[in-house]
Amino acid sequence: KSQGTAWSVDFSLNGKYFAVGYNDGIAKLWETKTGKVVRIFVGHTEAIYSVALSLNGLYLVSGSHDLTARLWGIQSGKQIRTFGSKLRGGHKAEVYSVVLSSDSRCLVTSSWDKTAKLWDVNTGKEIRSFAGHHKHVATVSISSDNRRIATGSWDTTVKLWDAKTGKQMLQIGSSSDSYGVDDSPYNN
Repeated sequence: KSQGTAWSVDFSLNGKYFAVGYNDGIAKLWETKTGKVVRIFVGHTEAIYSVALSLNGLYLVSGSHDLTARLWGIQSGKQIRTFGSKLRGGHKAEVYSVVLSSDSRCLVTSSWDKTAKLWDVNTGKEIRSFAGHHKHVATVSISSDNRRIATGSWDTTVKLWDAKTGKQMLQIGSSSDSYGVDDSPYNN
């Protein structure tokens, strides 16, 4: 049976599971060894462009064309919190990339509205917005010490930001569109 178009995938830290976000607005958690669905996460009203699993294995976060990011409990499969909405503010266009901080206290989102946002996971409130790109912000990452945020945009730039102050620390250009930013220790 078709699962629809998969827009995003992410492995759990232990590699036992992987999450997939689909164009029908559903995310699924799969067991790596058996290929069986462990959980189904339903709540977005449009395509999910990005999924990320927390390092502690407790949460899945998803970003969608419906202008929201959502936090889900892995054990329950239930939605815990919505970040942004037409009524509560947030991004003005689809959420294209999501990532949780290493301690799972903060969520970072990027959007086609040319911004990235830092959110408090416990309250669901926006902590700060990072503006300065001239086109869609396609990808976002947060450093393992949670002090820096990187954004990659269709404007062919990558910007590094101070997570605490929101100030831009660095900008680098690119000869082609920026599609992926990763603070992985394997990329050093």
